[in-house]
Amino acid sequence: MSTAREPRAAGRIIGSFTLLTSHGLLVDPPGDPVVARAVALALVLAFVTMGWRELGPVQPRRPLPWLAAAGYVGGLGLDDPLLAGLAASAALAALAGLWGGVAGRALALAFSGVAVFRLALLAGPWFVEPVRDLAIGWSAAVGAVLDRDVRIAPAFLGLRVLAPAFGLLVARYLVFERQPRILIVGLLGFASATALSVLAIEFAAPQMQTSSLAIVPWLTGVPAGLFLASLLAGRGPTAAVEQEPAFRPVLGGLAACLSCLALFGTGWSHGVDPIDRPHVGLYSRNAGPILDWERPRFGAYGAYSLGMFGRLPELLVADGYEVSFLEDAVTPESLRGLDALVTINVNQDWTEDELLAVWNHVERGAGLLVIGDHTNVQGSRGSQNDLLAPVGIEFRFDSAFPASPRSWAGSDLVSHVWPTGASRPLELGVAVGASLDLVGRSGRPLLVGRHALSDAGDPTAGDRGYLGDYRYASGERLGDGILAAWASLGSGRVVAFGDTSGFQNAAIDRTYDAFVGQLFAWVSGRTTHDLGPGATSLLAALVAAAGLAALWAFRSRPALQALAVFGHLGVLWAVAAAVESRFSRPVPDSRIAWIDTGHLPRTEFGSDAERSLDGFENTLVRAGYRPVLGSKLSASALDGVELFVTIAPARPYSKEECDALESFVRDGGLVIACASYPESEGVAPLAERFGLEVLPRPVGSIPLRREPGRARTRVEYVDAWEVGVVDPARSDDLWVYGEHDGVPLAILARRGAGALFLVGDGRFLGSTNLETPNEFSEPNLVFLRGLFQDAQRLREEAPR
Repeated sequence: MSTAREPRAAGRIIGSFTLLTSHGLLVDPPGDPVVARAVALALVLAFVTMGWRELGPVQPRRPLPWLAAAGYVGGLGLDDPLLAGLAASAALAALAGLWGGVAGRALALAFSGVAVFRLALLAGPWFVEPVRDLAIGWSAAVGAVLDRDVRIAPAFLGLRVLAPAFGLLVARYLVFERQPRILIVGLLGFASATALSVLAIEFAAPQMQTSSLAIVPWLTGVPAGLFLASLLAGRGPTAAVEQEPAFRPVLGGLAACLSCLALFGTGWSHGVDPIDRPHVGLYSRNAGPILDWERPRFGAYGAYSLGMFGRLPELLVADGYEVSFLEDAVTPESLRGLDALVTINVNQDWTEDELLAVWNHVERGAGLLVIGDHTNVQGSRGSQNDLLAPVGIEFRFDSAFPASPRSWAGSDLVSHVWPTGASRPLELGVAVGASLDLVGRSGRPLLVGRHALSDAGDPTAGDRGYLGDYRYASGERLGDGILAAWASLGSGRVVAFGDTSGFQNAAIDRTYDAFVGQLFAWVSGRTTHDLGPGATSLLAALVAAAGLAALWAFRSRPALQALAVFGHLGVLWAVAAAVESRFSRPVPDSRIAWIDTGHLPRTEFGSDAERSLDGFENTLVRAGYRPVLGSKLSASALDGVELFVTIAPARPYSKEECDALESFVRDGGLVIACASYPESEGVAPLAERFGLEVLPRPVGSIPLRREPGRARTRVEYVDAWEVGVVDPARSDDLWVYGEHDGVPLAILARRGAGALFLVGDGRFLGSTNLETPNEFSEPNLVFLRGLFQDAQRLREEAPR
């Protein structure tokens, strides 16, 4: 049979390449995800422009192409990274399938495969390790040629960048055209690209900043993608293939696969029911340098003044838990009645009787949560691994360090069973802990650090916790490090977390709602069923067969098939949300302090940054508040909130939002607003409601010389501007709360049972003006405590 070759066309090459690269960019953004998605959208539009000519125009009067394009754009707007990637993949599959022809069919099948592969990695715990081990084995083979020990995981071999290209290669030259010679050439190019990643990392990484390593797979994936795009552009389909009807069942197959993998994603393979008033035991025999139950308090400031884990039992009790502290040796009697046992950095040897008591207790249905840290700190690694021995989870002698400028933002939550409310791994509060090894078949990953560097510990560096140098070296595992894992043990569950940061006082007020509360509810719950990998796979196959059979009936109705794809995504999201809601346990009677993030506040990250709010959040906790970051302001969202804080917002408050905040103040709430005059436009509508404004009269810093380490004896400002009164009649009472040489810098305007506190300094609540690990201003901290006390007094004195 003769073959009709397509001419090499620059447009076709650019179109294919931009499509492949843009989808990799969407799935694995190396930088800010918002910017990455915007670039991805621009690249896909470039592809559509090219594809319109090369693939043949889609009839614009038909609604399906526009619906598919809208689905892609809608997918970019989803907050959940998993759903964003799936929706975009499904939309691209639908859009390409509508073109028809071999090129459109190959694209549709390729992106269907990408969607299923992505969901399998995030929803099926049994896929993560085999894929990782395969990539590490290949990198080891490449390293052996160079006589080097190399262990590079998929994320750093460019897997997510090249996966769409690989899928397109296989779909076109194996499934449709059956041209094995071209396929082999393409696979060699694919292997060469990943080998190039290995070489680039091995020779360049030791001289690079660790936070720059995440860009390496993109640098190697670009030429590989260009090569594959050229290969695809230079070969045309056979005439016989071109005459085949459009490949409609691709969409149906994708929908069936999604329904199959939804079994993993919604936790159906392992069911847990939460119980009322769970009883949690906190193991405390190892109290000391790496475990204490202190909480932040006024009078203790600076580094190590916050305590370590004292807020955890407080929040658990407020959440309806019964909490006990185990300060003696573990016995069956001391464990009786406990629904979950929690150990944190245990560095004492367990006796055989203690281990048997714990394991037997878990096998009968209780939970075990083992929380540890990096590099055998204080000799804790051996003790924790002994406790985890029956389930084959081990703490490594390393520190899991994020080799990405976005920290852990690019990590994967393996959401097959854990109903966490966190849509982004940053909300889990992970900093630097240990990575985990799964040495048995029972362990399953929960959190995978895609850009993790397993930095080997230094056994001679006891003075700094045996930490390594945070730089890549040969033999260190790079990418896809397991940061948290779980396993079944009898009727109970064992969870290991390689980092304590998210459970500590400094972070737990942010992480409790995001995942800690759900995690404790899940660990302490009762197992309803545990199908395991075999039974789950069988059930998944039956669901897939049923889905294919049903969708085959609509093979001539592409609209219904496309609808089925997005319908399955919707069902996946809805069922996952329903499972999550069962474990959502909002903390009652908390004094919530809402720190507004929805109006683009001028704040920074880092405990010693000038505009960081870490020091202010510590002060809130000392005063009994629970800091919460909130973005969607409304009257209903303020229910239960006692304090609202806005810091130099760039986006002004709308009339409806000002109405909600004014009502909030009348009912006894306190609003704190900080802004220097040049950045006061955002807060002006709110301040005006209470008769106040920031005037264009600069005062400057107080004192004029802010020397590091100098003793602070009075309340200080960083960038002070005069605060004026526009209309005294708009407030029930006005107090000048801070001044300098008779110039008002802070005014409290009372309204009803509450008040607005306006400070003409956008940096007043910054860490450098309150508290950093190395310095603090006690006058400013006491000043805020007095403000909180006055607000409470106003609330109590208000007429009932």
